[in-house]
Amino acid sequence: KDNEEAAEYFSKTIGQSSNTVEWVVVRPDDLIDGDVSEYKVYTKPYGSLFGGGETSRSNVAAFMSELILDDKIWMQWKYQMPMPQ
Repeated sequence: KDNEEAAEYFSKTIGQSSNTVEWVVVRPDDLIDGDVSEYKVYTKPYGSLFGGGETSRSNVAAFMSELILDDKIWMQWKYQMPMPQ
């Protein structure tokens, strides 16, 4: 619930109108341990209505690193809530 409230705060309270805050809320599926592997990033949940997808913590970290280090990736996902899987 806390994560949902945080996402809603960024989306609805801060939105895209802040002159000082840019944001991306990364929303992975169920987290599992594992090495970095090939992954895709979706704009909405992928798969069944009730989830069922798994994402390694390493892949989430890799995607977050890309967001920080690659301006093109940041601009692609700015003000969105991507789901790496």
